[in-house]
Amino acid sequence: MALSTNQMRVVKEQAYGGYPSWFSNICQVKPITMGEFLKMGSTTYYTRLGLLLLTTSEIENIITEKGLNPEDYGDLRPLTYLLRNAEASDSFLLELESAFSTFIDEEILLLPKLNAVLVGSPEDKRLITNDNFEDFQTILRL
Repeated sequence: MALSTNQMRVVKEQAYGGYPSWFSNICQVKPITMGEFLKMGSTTYYTRLGLLLLTTSEIENIITEKGLNPEDYGDLRPLTYLLRNAEASDSFLLELESAFSTFIDEEILLLPKLNAVLVGSPEDKRLITNDNFEDFQTILRL
């Protein structure tokens, strides 16, 4: 489900004010303050943001650059691709967790086998999935 024009306007207004925005009753996505940006450094910030804003066409380019055929790779949706790589590499798993934690002030747990990211307590069952990841990306882009 895509964010409406009104929802996008509200997210922008909240970000300008430094306030977090609700993402599909799953979590609040927080904007980064200038102080946080300076403390983390621009390279770290843009690396983390870039991971979370990955697109299908960028994934296809990455796979092609490796000399592989994207059609042979299977599901190329961004969240699936990120979680698949996190499952294959402990260092990437930590990097992806840090990326999500930059914008979400709750505990997150990557669940590659479920193709989801759990936010908060398991009892709450608040999941970022392929069905809503595009909306999460839209909030980050605003």
